[in-house]
Amino acid sequence: VSDNCGIASVSYAITGATTRAGSGLNASGAFAVGNSTITWTVTDVNNNVTVVSVPVTVNPAPTATISVSTPDAFCNKLTLTANSSSVITGYAWSVNSSAFASTQAIFLDNTNADGNYVVFVTDNKGCTSLLPVSYNYQKQNIISNYTILAYKEAELKEYNTVQTGSVGVMSKKGEAEIGKYSSVAAPGAFVKAPKIEAKSGSNVPTKIYAVATVTLPTMQYNSASVNNLPNFTTNQNATITLSGNYKNLTVRRGSNVVLTGNTYGNINIEEGSTVRFTSTTINVEHLKVGKGKDNGQTVVRFADNTSVRVAKHVQIEEDCFINPDSYKVTFYLGRQSSHNCNSHKGGDRDDDDHDKGHGDGDQKFEVKGGNTTVIANVYAPTGDIKVKGGESCHKNHVATTVRMTGLFIGYEVEGEGKNVIWNNYTCGSAMPMPEVNNTAMVVGEEQDADIKLDVKVLPNPTLTHFEMIVSSDDKQTPVQIRVISGAGRVLNAMKATVGQRVQFGQEYTSGMYVAEVVQGNKRKTVKLIKGK
Repeated sequence: VSDNCGIASVSYAITGATTRAGSGLNASGAFAVGNSTITWTVTDVNNNVTVVSVPVTVNPAPTATISVSTPDAFCNKLTLTANSSSVITGYAWSVNSSAFASTQAIFLDNTNADGNYVVFVTDNKGCTSLLPVSYNYQKQNIISNYTILAYKEAELKEYNTVQTGSVGVMSKKGEAEIGKYSSVAAPGAFVKAPKIEAKSGSNVPTKIYAVATVTLPTMQYNSASVNNLPNFTTNQNATITLSGNYKNLTVRRGSNVVLTGNTYGNINIEEGSTVRFTSTTINVEHLKVGKGKDNGQTVVRFADNTSVRVAKHVQIEEDCFINPDSYKVTFYLGRQSSHNCNSHKGGDRDDDDHDKGHGDGDQKFEVKGGNTTVIANVYAPTGDIKVKGGESCHKNHVATTVRMTGLFIGYEVEGEGKNVIWNNYTCGSAMPMPEVNNTAMVVGEEQDADIKLDVKVLPNPTLTHFEMIVSSDDKQTPVQIRVISGAGRVLNAMKATVGQRVQFGQEYTSGMYVAEVVQGNKRKTVKLIKGK
């Protein structure tokens, strides 16, 4: 401030969101959130007065909240999402005082540390939240960290491998049994049950002797009536679309059938058939998927986010592929009752309703036989989940592996026979992608060094199609081939013999793919490149 005659006085007054007054030029200090105006009044020695006003705006600091994914998501990770009513341009997550991520959402699984996950947000005006919001993460209490959950008993006999996820038992009298040569040993995984019996030769690095206490998904029940519905049987090798609902439906062998209805009594799918359901809610009393024939699998496809409400029984035999598209599909097995899966008398998690509902003999999800893949969640609070692999039930060949990918919740969950592989479901990519490197050669590991397994693909890269030839010292065991997209979706599932030329990929778009080749206990993967 200057004046030719000299300054007599300077004063200021602040009005609006902030109110205060004083003398001098310095009006600094704390300002409240909102719009304020500083007005200076300057008087010279001749009593001339000048008034100057300056607006001051203090934007409110953003506030954040955290939303948490629910058990109904049926995913293998817990999702924490930072939200705000402000326009946010930055996120700062930390865990236990260490920086963690700068994204809006974070995804937590068994490999992440327990503790408080804290987030600050910054808005488009550069303001950062004054107070953090946090979520206390305890992996043992999160359903997404489990692959197998049982009310009474989780029994994995010999040669069961839980490749991803943990195993838990949810009642105080429950037991987990891990057989010889079986393992629950993924990074961060554990077995949690009041009683744990790990047989000699098993691999269970982390055992927690307590009840697995988790919030369960919302149960869905089949309340549909099949009274007065018609019966239908297709011809063999038929190609047909059926738009109705049926009391009894038989799909004869070798058929290709599209089902657009949503209510069925009994469905019997015979060997070598492909059936696709288009409805996202399916009510069925009994579903049987028959064993595939030697030159193909029995395949059942679904739409994405499908609920299959089963009143009684699901039976899946050898050489079957359930949900090869890797969509999120959930089988809800049980009858309507007043039972609340998340309510337990006295808080002891030994709810008698489970025992009352169990034992009817027909509430089962059964997989019998090798060379079968199931990509689906199974929720059977009063029913049993039984999976059987091994040569004893697979007389045609020795490709005995059963692959179960999903979240499996049952009164009892049992894996018996040999070569049962369990994985949890990764939303958007149910099948873990095989590891690849930057070459187009075989990159997977051969599991049996005594028997040579070679895979050649020519041309690779290609502009048209791929041609694969598998050579092996074992000339008798059939070869299983799966082609997986870069997004983790299974595009083809084929069976071949050693030395057979297999052509595929004509319809593929340009990009990178992975072919997985399995013969018995041997496995190799090949990176494939389709050009434009």
